[in-house]
Amino acid sequence: MIIDFHVHPYINNGDGKSFSLKDYWTLEACRYALKYLRLGVGVRKVCSYLESRLKSRGISFCVLSAAELRLIDMIKAIVELRPDLFLGFCTVDPHASDVDVQLLKRVKVDGFRGLKVHSLMQSFRPPDVPKLWETASKLRIPVLAHGGKIWMNDPDYANPAYYNEVLDTYPFTLLVAHMGGNYAREAVELAKRFDSVYLETSGASKKRIMYALENLGCERIVYGSDIPYIPWGDPINEIEKIKSLPVKKWEKERILGENAKEILCLK
Repeated sequence: MIIDFHVHPYINNGDGKSFSLKDYWTLEACRYALKYLRLGVGVRKVCSYLESRLKSRGISFCVLSAAELRLIDMIKAIVELRPDLFLGFCTVDPHASDVDVQLLKRVKVDGFRGLKVHSLMQSFRPPDVPKLWETASKLRIPVLAHGGKIWMNDPDYANPAYYNEVLDTYPFTLLVAHMGGNYAREAVELAKRFDSVYLETSGASKKRIMYALENLGCERIVYGSDIPYIPWGDPINEIEKIKSLPVKKWEKERILGENAKEILCLK
């Protein structure tokens, strides 16, 4: 069983390996159809496309998330339409004074099962938003957090080391996306200190994954693709990267699905 822990809603009108303005506006049209016209046609279109991309690669279930607030209602609708294939992680405005109310509503009313944060896109240092972590901890939901810089001159907001201070006070399950990116060592050290920390594999080299395996074991690593951003809409390379690791079959199975199944409490 392959569970993809890092999928974004998207549409591709071409070969699945490159994107255009047409793809962007197709997704926007689907979103507007849901929001303003109250039609399910947009949701069904995105659902059908994602299913064709995921199932053809052997992925049987995925976590659908986005760091953009504008996409959250679409994710909610997709999950409601196909709960057999999708599980939703919401996002909220970490700077809002009522961030606790926002997150509570998204989980308790809208049915989201986790939280997605992107400290670079959302411009915050993790220790500076304690109300967000307090609420996530009380709700006992997992958090998928972006790890690493995207550009060289980015601020260091996405350094996993910040979560040492956060998790000391607010215990919750944390998944560090991209295995921390350029902060791979900090991500591994964080996971060594907290048993509730997992590293997600999208965009990470085999060398970085093996480094994490040697230090943490396969039980603390979770497969994710970050499609469509890595690798341009097709998860096959990210899957094959795990399958080609020089480790035992059961270890690959843990990474590709079994660990995620436990974290998400799936049957």
